[in-house]
Amino acid sequence: HEQDDEMPKYKVSFPFLLRCVMTAALGSLLLGYDLGIISGAIVPIKEEFDLSGTQVEMLTASITLASILGSFIAGWVADRFGRKLGLMSASVIFLVGSVGMASSASYGILIAWRCFTGIGVGMGLVICPMYCAELAPRRMRGAMTSFNEMFINVGIPLAFLANVLLSGLPNDWRWMLLSGGVPALGLLITTCFLPESPRWLLKKGREAEARSI
Repeated sequence: HEQDDEMPKYKVSFPFLLRCVMTAALGSLLLGYDLGIISGAIVPIKEEFDLSGTQVEMLTASITLASILGSFIAGWVADRFGRKLGLMSASVIFLVGSVGMASSASYGILIAWRCFTGIGVGMGLVICPMYCAELAPRRMRGAMTSFNEMFINVGIPLAFLANVLLSGLPNDWRWMLLSGGVPALGLLITTCFLPESPRWLLKKGREAEARSI
């Protein structure tokens, strides 16, 4: 806790803190949403592209494998440009990836877009808890960072609901994958109104801004 002792004291109201943490946790919701949405989309995708069992497994796992790369990129982006811009970058990647997946004309293109989207997922999974932990007072960090895990689980039933509503429409799997852009767009817009992490501001020598939060 030596680093905590070196930080200037600042006060954050609980309602403000909760709003910031829940907004940032939307980045974790993206993973849960994809896990849920692909379960409904995979059957029509398999039929349209005549996929083998192995191809289905690769399609499902590709976003998770690509998230490993995203997690490595996330640390550099968050340290270089800030936690806030890192969250915005993750949301943009997921949003663009959702559009790309929905418009894919072949299995190979769909795999490529899922890998691209996975980078955004990996970035969100790293930066979201980082931001929450750095904004919350020490005594509340455990509770605040738990929102990230909770929102992963919230994303799954939301995706199931989207699957039910969209199933049976023409090109239903495309609409399912495109729907992932909705929470990503929500994250992008709401992150614009978040403060930057005070710890990151201090690392950059911007103490006055850190104290103003």
